[in-house]
Amino acid sequence: MSTISAAGSKRPGRKRAPGQRTPSGQLSRKIVEEIGGQNPACVMRLVHDSLRGYAEPVYGAPLGRLFLEGKLSAPEFEAGKRWDRLMRRYHKAMAAPRPDPKSVALDRIGATRDADPDSQAGKDEVAIDRAIVNAFEDAHALIAAHGAEAERDMRALCEGAGEYPRGYQAFNRTKAVLSGLANFWGLTKTRK
Repeated sequence: MSTISAAGSKRPGRKRAPGQRTPSGQLSRKIVEEIGGQNPACVMRLVHDSLRGYAEPVYGAPLGRLFLEGKLSAPEFEAGKRWDRLMRRYHKAMAAPRPDPKSVALDRIGATRDADPDSQAGKDEVAIDRAIVNAFEDAHALIAAHGAEAERDMRALCEGAGEYPRGYQAFNRTKAVLSGLANFWGLTKTRK
């Protein structure tokens, strides 16, 4: 065996990271604590824990994220969700293809759920479809009054998985449309 002299020899093993150390030999976290730094794993754990109360997928979409960040008010958030549901129901009422089609199970091809138009159930379904079309057209007229760019930005954020607005002006246009929809649908009224 070889003996290592204490004077002038390097410590065997891996090189230690530079920095101030605690008495136990670990790197000191004094500077990180001073500037309020957080471990990324701790930040992600905090985000996941806070989101556990929100089980809807909309909170993971840009619309929900903007609401959780406080950039959209509750009525604006609800107006965005309501627009998406109305648009999807409108597509169904018009017998249009779904905006985000899913694959079809092979055993369900050819199976229809539509009621006979002459039956009472069919008449009720037609009445509901007409009401949906009228509601969509009224809401769309209000949205179109804000301009084509505002409509594009709002629909990009609210429909389907959504996209974040492209810039500050796009966000402001989107917010204005959502605020208008919230007022139109009576989402901002306070109960007495």
